[in-house]
Amino acid sequence: TLGVRLEIINAGTVEIHAVPTDVQPGNEEATLEGMLQSLEDVGRLPRERRREGIAAVYAARQAMRRGDRLSGGEMRALVRDLFACFVPHLTPHGEPTYIVIPFDELVQRFR
Repeated sequence: TLGVRLEIINAGTVEIHAVPTDVQPGNEEATLEGMLQSLEDVGRLPRERRREGIAAVYAARQAMRRGDRLSGGEMRALVRDLFACFVPHLTPHGEPTYIVIPFDELVQRFR
């Protein structure tokens, strides 16, 4: 489940009964439209890749966003969970999850 519960009232009306807890009040419709667009994109995938595509949509919904503040425990759990993944170096959409900065370059950046 993606955390959404809907009821189709008629051809032009959908009643939203539940949305993921991280959806801000007033953003339900826009969030739902974005999720439906993502799922429509998944529908274009070859049949054998659709389950993977739905998992990617779900993972993206649960992802941390730039600027999110995390506690020390949340940071440790994030790194632990990342490296428990089958492919920890890439997001479900193929983006890198981390970069390696040589120590010398790190020193240069903080001079």
